[in-house]
Formats: sequence, structure tokens, C-alpha cells
Amino acid sequence: MKRKFWGYLSLAILLSQPVLAPLAQVMAEEQETIPSNKEITTLGTLEKVEETTETVDSSRIEEINGDTTSNSESQEVVNDDEKSGSTESTEKNLPDSSEDTASSATESSAEMKEASNRSVSLDAWMPDKNLQNEVARGLNKTVDTITQEDMVNLKQLDFSSLAKDTVVDITGLEYASNLQALYTTSIIATNVPKITMAENATLFTRPNVLAHILPKGSFSNIHIGNYDAYLTAQELIGVGQYLSGWVTDYLTVYASSMTDFSKLELSPEHHQNSQLSIMTQEKILLEPMLVKDGQSDVVYKDRMMVDTQGNALLSSLSNKKYSYSIRGIDKNGYIFPLYENDGFELTEEGIQFKNIPANVDYLSITSLVPNRLSTERAASTGTIQYLVNYQVPVKYVTTAEDVTVKYLDENGQTLAPNVTLSGYVGDPFTTEEKDISGYTLKKIQGDRIGTFSDVAQEVVYVYERSDAAPVTVRYEDTEGNQQSAPTILNGKVGLPYASEAKAIPGWYVSQMPTNANGTYSETAQEVVYVYERSDAAPVTVKYEDKEGNQLSAPTILNGKVGFPYESEAKAIPGWYVSQTPTNANGTYSETAQEVVYVYERSDAAPVTVRYEDKEGNQLSAPTVLSGKIGLPYTSKAKAIPGWYVSQMPTNANGTYSENAQEVIYVYERSDAAPVTVKYEDTEGNQLSAPTVLSGKIGLPYTSKAKTIPGWYVSQMPTNANGTYSENAQEVTYVYERSDAALVIVRYEDMEGNQLAEPTILNGKVGLSYESNAKEISGWRVSKTPKNAKGTFSDAVQEVIYVYSADKENEPGEDSGKDTPESENKTPKEENGNSSGNNSKQTNTQTKSKNKLPATGEQLTGQRIMGFLGVITVLFSFVVILRRKRKTEN
Repeated sequence: MKRKFWGYLSLAILLSQPVLAPLAQVMAEEQETIPSNKEITTLGTLEKVEETTETVDSSRIEEINGDTTSNSESQEVVNDDEKSGSTESTEKNLPDSSEDTASSATESSAEMKEASNRSVSLDAWMPDKNLQNEVARGLNKTVDTITQEDMVNLKQLDFSSLAKDTVVDITGLEYASNLQALYTTSIIATNVPKITMAENATLFTRPNVLAHILPKGSFSNIHIGNYDAYLTAQELIGVGQYLSGWVTDYLTVYASSMTDFSKLELSPEHHQNSQLSIMTQEKILLEPMLVKDGQSDVVYKDRMMVDTQGNALLSSLSNKKYSYSIRGIDKNGYIFPLYENDGFELTEEGIQFKNIPANVDYLSITSLVPNRLSTERAASTGTIQYLVNYQVPVKYVTTAEDVTVKYLDENGQTLAPNVTLSGYVGDPFTTEEKDISGYTLKKIQGDRIGTFSDVAQEVVYVYERSDAAPVTVRYEDTEGNQQSAPTILNGKVGLPYASEAKAIPGWYVSQMPTNANGTYSETAQEVVYVYERSDAAPVTVKYEDKEGNQLSAPTILNGKVGFPYESEAKAIPGWYVSQTPTNANGTYSETAQEVVYVYERSDAAPVTVRYEDKEGNQLSAPTVLSGKIGLPYTSKAKAIPGWYVSQMPTNANGTYSENAQEVIYVYERSDAAPVTVKYEDTEGNQLSAPTVLSGKIGLPYTSKAKTIPGWYVSQMPTNANGTYSENAQEVTYVYERSDAALVIVRYEDMEGNQLAEPTILNGKVGLSYESNAKEISGWRVSKTPKNAKGTFSDAVQEVIYVYSADKENEPGEDSGKDTPESENKTPKEENGNSSGNNSKQTNTQTKSKNKLPATGEQLTGQRIMGFLGVITVLFSFVVILRRKRKTEN
């Protein structure tokens, strides 16, 4: 009963909207300056303004805003009338400043210090100052004491105190998890986080915020837009997708101007479980309603207005609950009320108006409150109402006489059915040209565009035959290749054409086209004559030299007239094509043709004449012979100094060919002139018989010095090693004598005892030496050595004069007998280069004594002399060996 009562009350308010709307506007303007508590009534969308700042008790404030010193959630206070669903009211209370002061005074200093520390980071998680101020007002706190933990106590948030369309960054509201009322329709919210709404909450918002709402349960009221924030149709498209699965007692949509409410995309559950209200702000102008010829009964059809389910809104509804409010208004603003059943009736086609008053300028349709929107849906507990204002212009018209449109040819024959245009006097008409196959518009008789009148009119479109599409006559072979330029036939559509075959040399028509004769049309046509080639005369290909002599049998080419032929030069050994005929490639014709390839002998491959020894080593640069294939060549051996041809090539003379040839002359070396190796001293005297070296010219020779006893090589020849040649050569080794070994002249008695110091003779090997006996007092030479005279050699020699005591003389006297005359002479020194007495004698004079030396003294002296002699011999032997080695090297 209570719901029904509120329903009738809402209907009364809706129907009286034209009267109450100005009042609501004035009250809305006063609300900006007077703190008030808004009670939103869905049926009438009126907001009652009450000044409740002084009448709201503290307990009510705590229930709405939350106790700032308590961590428990406040209990929701819902009016019994709100629970019944008849009205929707949400109280927005400003915090009591005295209570806030008292609450703040009871906080401990520790809590205030902690809150102060936390407030330092407020800008980090809630950067917008406007939001901070409104949250502080909702929490009944100061901005510098707000913490994230406090946000759970925020129950109501209202931005209506800000200037309309203020941009507010609402980052930080994600921490408010128990909002019971949120009002954001008056601002432009940005950076919208997920916002949690408490059970049975009230929400005034826009679609961009609605998309981020997380409900804990059902809603009491959801308002998309507000009386002072009507939204555009574009902004509201698809808003229903954000409400999917939500439950609310009241759902109100505020549209500034909208005709197709199906674009809201509201699901059926919103109709069945909620009282849905859709409000529009502006007057919506619909299609005019025509009143013909003074009729008063007119059916108005309109598809502009579409309900949330896509059905026509101005139509008969089988389960409608309330009537439309329709009024007729004339140009002077006089109102003619129309009542259902008497002034109009809803039908499936539209609104059937009855007895429309004269001079009505437009019809006003307001406050549509049908129970359901479609005849196909069953009744439900929910309701839907459209608080809209439609205006339908009324146009009075008089039926005009028809306009007849004709389509004729130049002879007046009908080419297409007539078209009859009907309308109302004064309305414009437009006639249209028809596309008539084979014809082109020539002229128009009458007005193509005109105005309907009370006089019948006629418009005649006069056509003439169109130029036909061309008929192309083609002449092709069986493969579709064109044999002659096509012939183009032109005419008018519908007239006949006749084609003919062409006479094409070398071809004959093998197939006649079926459409050789026919009719021109607007579609291009082709007539194809198919030809085949005639047999052509032969093409004879000849192969001749420059004198016209045939080099190979001709080639005969056969084919069809007009076909191409290709000839090829023959490969004739030893010949090349010097002149290619201009008609080497051509076309067969009815006349015999000749193709003549002219040849010349080809350049032969070179004949390389080589000059090599038996081992294949090149002796001279090859000679390259060039010529023409088949012509003879003659080669010659080269005269190569020091060589003679030992083997003549079998192909010394031959014939040039296309293959490279080699002619090889094999040579052997000639006997060289002898190389005489001589061995001479520095005066050119021969020391040894010459050595004669023999060999082949160009080969190397090597000479060696001979080992000549007593001589050593003092000068090596520069040509000791060289090459045999045709000229005799001499190699001369120059020698000098070697130092000879010593000749030791000893003076001993018959027992071998030394009587005087030995004499050392020095000289050159091979030169003569001569020794002399010493005069030894008391002694005489008893035996002269056989080698007293001799020749120096590389061996140490000893010459021993044997003495015996002279008994005839007294001791100490000189006997003077048997002493050679030469003993008193001083040996003549020689340098080894004279051929006379060349020995160099070292005479150690020992004074003669009148008595013999004592035996002990004589033995000691002999031993010393013997030791010195051995050393001298060894020294001489070493010197001889060194000189000998030097000579050999």
C-alpha cells in the first residue's frame, strides 16, 4: 500500500512538471549558497532543499560521517520510506564545528604527533588539494591530520561546493572502502582509481567514474548525471555495461538530448529489479505530422523515439499503466489539451489522433510513464518512466494533382513505363532520368524539378538511339595471332552490321565466324575470321667462298607462308663465315629465296717452333708461325752458338690446322776448345806439365792447383773456374818456392861427440846448399860427409863432419894439416835464389886449444848440443808442415 501510494504521488508530480520545473530550478540555484540536505525523489526528480545545519543532531553526523576516534564502521541509517522503495533520499550533512573541536581536544599528544607525521606524506597518495579539502570535510578533520587509515571512516563525499566542471584528480579514493554516498556529477574527475561503495549506497556520478566503482552489495540509488549535470547522448552510449550484475532500487539517467535509448545498453535486469527513470533536458523535435486536406483524424508514426529495448516508444503498449500527457499548442501559445480515448488513441502503428483542433502548430508530448516498454515482456515489479518533452510539428497539406513522367523515343514511342509522382500542393518534386538500354537522353520536355500544384503536370524525357559499341572484325590464325589490322564497324544500337574476310597473302580462311552478320548493341562485339597459312616456296641456304665455290651441300628450308625461318651457318673445318647474309632469318613467302653464307679460311692455330736440349730445356726463344688453316708451313732450325741440331723434327714442314702444333728441334752441345791449366813461377817458368781440360761448350769447368814439392801457390787465377767455350782458354797458377827444412852441419869425433857448435843452413826447397868443415884445434877431418853439398828439401837434413885427434902436433899447437882450405873461410850466405853455393852456413867459431878438453866437460857439451839439435829439428819440421798445408790450400 505504501509503495502504491508513492507511485501515485510520483505520477502526479511528473504530470505537473511544467509547473514545478521552474520551482526546482530556483531551488537548485539557492542550494549553491545554503548548506542543505538533498532528498532525491526518483519519480519527479525534484530535490527538496532544507536548511538542516542547525537541526542535524550529532548522533546523525556520526552515523553518516563516522566517528574520527573510532576504528569500527558506522552503521547505515536508512529511512523506512527509503527501504520501501517509494522515494530515494540521501542526507549530506556538514560536520558540526563544535563537536569537531571537542573531539580534537580529546586526542592525546601522542596521537596528534603521529597524525602530523603521517600527514607529511598526504600529497604523495592524495595530490589534489580540492579532494583533500572535501575528504577533510567528510571526515570532520583538518587536512593536516588525514591518514590513509582514516579513509575507511569516510562515509560521504560531495563536490558540489566546487565550481561546476572543476577538474579534480581523485587519486587516493581507493583507500575509502566504506563510502555510503558519493557525488561527482558536478566535477570533471581524472585519474580515477577503484572506488569501493558500501552496501545500500547512493551514487551520483558520470560514466568515467562509474566504470571504476566496486560495490560491496546493492545500491539504494544510482544517478548517472544530475539535474544540474545532464550528459550528452555520446557520453551515455554503452553506460549499461558498467552496471552489469549490479542491484539498485532506483536507477536514474540524465540525458541532455536523446532519442534512441537502446544505446544505453541497459540489461533486462535493470528494468525488472529497479525503478528506472530516464530524463531529458531539452525539447526534442520529432518528424512533422501531416494533416491532409483538412482531416482531423491522423495516425502519427515515428521511429526516432526508441526505448531501451529498441522498440518504438510512441506506440500501443498492451500493459501500459499511465497515459501520455499530450497537448496541442497553436502559434499564439494557446494550449489545447488532448485526452486518451477522446483526443488520441495508442495503436500498434503509432498515435491515432482524433478531432485535432484547427490551427494547432505543434503537439507537445511529455512525461511518458508506461509500465513496460514492449508488448512482448511480462509485467514485473519494476517500473520505467521517461521524463521527456517531445514536440511534433503539425503540417497542414492539400493533396496535389499528379505529375506524370514519360520516356519516349524521337518518334514518340514509349521506351519505359510512365512514372507518376504524387504529393501536396507546394511541395517540391524531382523527376529522374531512366537508363534505357541502347538509348541516350536527347532532351527533356517540361520541368525536371518543380512544385506540386492543383493542376496535373507532365514531364517527357525524349531519347535517341545510342551509338553502339564497336564491332571489331579480327583476322587471326588458329593460335589467335593477329594476321591483319582489325576492321572496326560502327553504328547505332539495334541496327544490322555485315563483315567480310580480308584477302591476306599466304593465308586462307579456314573457319568463318557465326556472327559475321549481326546487330549492333551497347555491348562491344568481336567477329573473328580464322586463317591458316599457305605452303611457302623453299628457302635454299648455300655455303660458298668469296669466289662462289661451293664448300658444302646446300640446306633446303620448308615452311608456311608468313612463318619465320631461321638459317644457320655450317661449321666447315678450316673456314669461317666472313659475310653473314642479310636474309639469314626471314619469313617464308610464295617466292623461292636463297640465303648465301660466304666463308674465308680460318686463322690457323699457331705452330710453335721450339729449340731444346735432350732434357727439354729451352735454348732459345720459340718461333711462332701463323697462317690459315690448310695452308703449308715451313720451319727452320736456329743457329745457337755452342749447340748443334742432333735431332730433326718429323713435322719441321706441315700444314696449318685449327689445333695448335709444336715443332721441336733437339740440340746437343758442341765440343768446347780446351782449357789449359799451367803451373809457373813468378818468372813464367813451368814448374809442372800443364793439365788440359775438355768439355762441352757452355758447361762449367773446374781447375785445381797441383801440389809441387818445394813450391806453394802465391797467386790464384781469376778463371780457376769457368765455362767451356768455342775459344781455347788458359788457367795459370803462379808458384813461389817454399822455405826448406834446416840443414844441420855437425862436427863430431868418431864416437859421435860434438866437437863444435852445429852450423844451421837455411834456404828454399830445391836450391843447393854447400857445407864446410870447421877448423877445430887439435882435430882434423877424418871423414867428409857425402851430403856436404846437396839440395834443400822439406825434410830436415844433417851433414856430419867426423874428426880425429891430430897426434903429430903438441897439445895446444895448430897442426895446420889436412885442414881444407875452406875451413878458414867464412861461409857465404845465400837467400835460396842462386844456383851456386846457396847454403847459408852458421859457423860457430871455437877457439882451438893446445890440449883436449876434459872428458866430463866434453860429454856435457855434447849432451847440450844434442838437445838443442833435437829442438831445432822439431821446429824446422813444424815450419815445413805449415808451408806445405798453405801450398795445398
